[in-house]
Amino acid sequence: YLGRVRTGLAATADLDGRSYPMAVLKVLPQVTEGRFRIELAFRGAAPTGLNRGQTLDVRLVLGADRPAVVAPSGGWLDAGGTTAFVLDGDARAVRRAIVTGRRNPDQVEIVSGLAPGEWIVTTALNTYAPFQTLLIR
Repeated sequence: YLGRVRTGLAATADLDGRSYPMAVLKVLPQVTEGRFRIELAFRGAAPTGLNRGQTLDVRLVLGADRPAVVAPSGGWLDAGGTTAFVLDGDARAVRRAIVTGRRNPDQVEIVSGLAPGEWIVTTALNTYAPFQTLLIR
């Protein structure tokens, strides 16, 4: 995500059941163990009881919301995220080519290969690598 984070980017901090809007002030580009640091400022009043330098979990808004077909992130993406087993309604799941797009820790956008309302198998697919069809029981 480092390449997509920039000064001024909107963020939200959740604390004690409330959401607080924030903005990125500074991006520190050094990556250590897959993590990087940013400095943020509250837009408006900061929550009481915070200390300078305190760590918070925040969500960055990396792009504008737009309608999309999404699937949960999970082990099924470990094989590259280029195929998914799609349930066909007859107790089977058939392998289908897909194209993924934007991702966050919870969801992945399916750009093509999956229609709204279709269901996929989200467990790790390494065991099923040689198969094109799964029988669902």
